[in-house]
Amino acid sequence: TSSWELKSLFGRKKKLKPSSITLGTSIIVKDLFAKIPARLKFLKTDKTETALIVDAVKKLSIVNPKISFELYIDEVQHLSYIVDKRELLYHRVSQVLGKEFIENSIKIEGSRNNAIIYGYVGLPTFSKGSGRWQYIYVNGRPVSDRLISGALRGAYSDYLPKNRFPVVVLFIEINTESLDVNVHPNKSEVRFKDEQNIRALIVGNIKRSLVSSGLQSSNFNSSRVISLMERSRDIEKVQKINMFRNNFLEDSSIAKPKNEINIDRKGNSEPYSKVYKEEEGLDDYPLGSAVAQIHKNYIVAQAVDGLILIDQHAAHERIVYEELKKGIFGAGLKSQVLLIQEIIELDELSVSTLIEHTEDFKKLGLIIEPNDSKSVIVSETPALLGEVDVQKLLEDLSDNLVNENNSKSLKDLLYEVCSAMACHGSVRAGRMLNVTEMNSLLRKMEITPNSGQCNHGRPTYVKLKLEEIETIFGRK
Repeated sequence: TSSWELKSLFGRKKKLKPSSITLGTSIIVKDLFAKIPARLKFLKTDKTETALIVDAVKKLSIVNPKISFELYIDEVQHLSYIVDKRELLYHRVSQVLGKEFIENSIKIEGSRNNAIIYGYVGLPTFSKGSGRWQYIYVNGRPVSDRLISGALRGAYSDYLPKNRFPVVVLFIEINTESLDVNVHPNKSEVRFKDEQNIRALIVGNIKRSLVSSGLQSSNFNSSRVISLMERSRDIEKVQKINMFRNNFLEDSSIAKPKNEINIDRKGNSEPYSKVYKEEEGLDDYPLGSAVAQIHKNYIVAQAVDGLILIDQHAAHERIVYEELKKGIFGAGLKSQVLLIQEIIELDELSVSTLIEHTEDFKKLGLIIEPNDSKSVIVSETPALLGEVDVQKLLEDLSDNLVNENNSKSLKDLLYEVCSAMACHGSVRAGRMLNVTEMNSLLRKMEITPNSGQCNHGRPTYVKLKLEEIETIFGRK
C-alpha cells in the first residue's frame, strides 16, 4: 500500500509526493490565520478555541467509530480514541462521553414513515446545565437544529425543569429527497420536508424508552453519595485532630472536647427517626422493605443487594402526577365535594385563563365556575389530592397556564396542570409514616412509569449496593 503527502500553503497546493506514513491519515495545521490578521483578531482565547476544536473532533469521532482518532494541540495530546471492533458505537460513545453516560443511558431505535432513529439517551437524573452534551447527526452529519432541540425538550418535558438538558447521542437517517442541507454555509442546520414526522419520531421513541426504563435512576447519584460520605469522614478526622491539638495546647492535661453533646436522658426531645422491624419477604421487591423513616422525609429500605434511600415527597409526587395524567386522557378522576364552597379571588387574567380550562379541570376532579371577573367558586377538588389549600392550588394552576399558554400545545399545558396539582397532593416532607404506608409507597413506585425521578427531574431514590457500603467501611 502506498502513502502520499500533500501540502497546501495558504491555498496553494504543492506537488504530491510519497510519504513514510504506514496507516491512516495525519493532518497537521500550522499558522492558519497568519495571512488573515482580521480573522486572527476576532479569535477567542486559546482555551476557548482549543475547547471548540476538541468538541469538533469529538463529534466526528462518534459518527466514525471504525476510525481511531488522536488530537494534538501545541504538541499536547487532548484525545485518543482507539477502535474496538466488537462494539463499535457503544465503545466510541463510552470513550467520548464517559462510562458514566453509558451506565446511565438507554439505547433507543425506531422508525416512522421514511425516517429512522437510533442512539443513546441519558436518564433524566443524568442531566446537564446546558445543551453542550447533545450529539445529534442527520445522515451522518453533525447538526445543530432547532426542530430537533425542541423535540428533545418535548420528550423530556415530563422529567426535567427548564434549566436542565438531557445528554444524548442521536442518529437520524432519512431519504435525501426529504431533507435540505443547504440552509447554512457550514451545513450545521437542516430543514425537513415533514417536520411533524421527525418531531413525532424523536418524542415518541424517547418517551417510550424512558417509560420502559421504569424505576431506573442514575447510579451517578449513588457515586455522589459515596463521595460525600468519604469526604465527610475525612473532614471529621481533621476536625478531631484539630480539636485534640487545640485542647492539648490550652492545657497540659488532655481536656474534654469543647463540642461535647448534652444528652437529654429524660427522653423529652422528639426523635428524628423511627425504626421498624423488617417485614419478611419484602426485600425481594426491587425497592425492598421499609425499615426506617429519618428526618420525617426519607424512607430507608433494605433490599437483597443493598440499601435504598427514598425521598417520600418526590416519590409520591410522581405517583400522583401519573394518576392525574391518566385522568386527563382517560375516564376522569373522582372528586370530593367541599362542605362549604370556596370563593377564590384572583386577578382578571388568572380568572379568565382558569375558566377557559374548566372542562379539562372536570376530568381531574376539580370543579370551578366563574363568580365575577376577579373570583371563581370551587365546589369540588380531586379526591386523589386529599386535603389541599384551594387558594394556593388555583394560584399555582393559573400561574402555570398564564406563563405557558403561548408557548405550549394543549397537551403540554394539561401536563403542566397535572404537575402543579401533583405537588399539592403528594405526601409532604415532615409527615410521619407508619411501616404499612411506607411499604405501600414503595410498591406503588415499582408499578408507576418514570418513578425513578420526580416531575422536576430530581431522583426519587438512591441505591447503595452492598459492595459499595462495604467499601465505605473498609471491608473491601
